[in-house]
Amino acid sequence: MTKLVLDGNKELALTAATFKTPLPMLKTLSLDRCGLTDLDRNVFEGLPGLEELSVIGNQFSAIPMAIRALPGLKALEMSETNLVELSAYEFKQMKALEKVYMRKMPFLARVSDCAFCRLEKLELVDLSKSKKVRLWEKGAFINLYKSFKNPTLTAHHTN
Repeated sequence: MTKLVLDGNKELALTAATFKTPLPMLKTLSLDRCGLTDLDRNVFEGLPGLEELSVIGNQFSAIPMAIRALPGLKALEMSETNLVELSAYEFKQMKALEKVYMRKMPFLARVSDCAFCRLEKLELVDLSKSKKVRLWEKGAFINLYKSFKNPTLTAHHTN
């Protein structure tokens, strides 16, 4: 199995034991609209090949450590969550990250200095329809072009 979709399971209880039996072939996991507010730090340990994660419509007020600790993740879809700010080095452990989708973020107002620093593979940041984003610190994307051999940041939408 390479893709697992658990969308809409409001009673879903994810713990460190959920993926205790490794699923090394799993590349895509979707947990959209499951009523999640946080994740156990070790919940994804049994998913070493995870490349795409979608958690649309959950109630996260911060990016859970379990997500930030996924070094092989290439695409993160966190649209319609309750994040207020993207802090400096928010994604620093996620070296493989290529795409970040945070559309329709009702509370996201600030993208801090160096929020996306050191992400050499980053191609896309989509914040479309995140209407409260007002403060982009000037260094939010600093060093991206300096560290890229071929800069590929292709999208940044806020309308």
